[in-house]
Amino acid sequence: MGKEFSCTVRLDGVAAAGKLHLDSSALRISGARRLTVSLADVTNAVVAGGTLRLKANGKLLELDLGAQRARTWKDAILSPKTLLEKIGLRPAERVYVKNLPDAEFVDDLTRTLTDPPARVLRGTFDAVFLGVADPTALTKLGRVVAHLNPAGALWIVHPKGKGSRVAEAAVRAAARAHGLYDAKVVAFSATHTAAKWMIPLAARADHLTRSARPSRRSAR
Repeated sequence: MGKEFSCTVRLDGVAAAGKLHLDSSALRISGARRLTVSLADVTNAVVAGGTLRLKANGKLLELDLGAQRARTWKDAILSPKTLLEKIGLRPAERVYVKNLPDAEFVDDLTRTLTDPPARVLRGTFDAVFLGVADPTALTKLGRVVAHLNPAGALWIVHPKGKGSRVAEAAVRAAARAHGLYDAKVVAFSATHTAAKWMIPLAARADHLTRSARPSRRSAR
């Protein structure tokens, strides 16, 4: 989801009100002034008082964020977290993946995890990454949730944008129908969003008694 804030923005000394959105790849400004700055183009970032000053593409961009937020955003711009860092997986976790749109992410998982991500639903998992390209895939969430550890995370990865075949509202409705709550949203890529869904604490003991066991028929 990234960081958002509304403040005064100055581009080469010209001030305007702006709404800022910062994610791991770009700073986007909307409002009276519209601008997108790729973090890869930022050559310098300094904090002066409560102002964050950025140099990118030969221009000076000043954001009146307040001292603490300015320092936080500076660090995020100069050292953006990787996708795996934002997701927060530990090497020993057992992970299942299906229909993900990014093979490089799966390669990163394989290098990070003690055991490579599973491709067959057998046993239980600490994290499940499910790519959803059309609404019919959401009808299979129940089978996936049954293989989730009580404290595990289901990451639903779906296309961004209003024209997407998989609306965010449809994802929310499907996940909540299985008793899950939304814990986090991250930008999976330039085209996809990853939403983290978990089993509520009060429901975990009951889920444990119903969770999948190795003897169950696997689903491919």
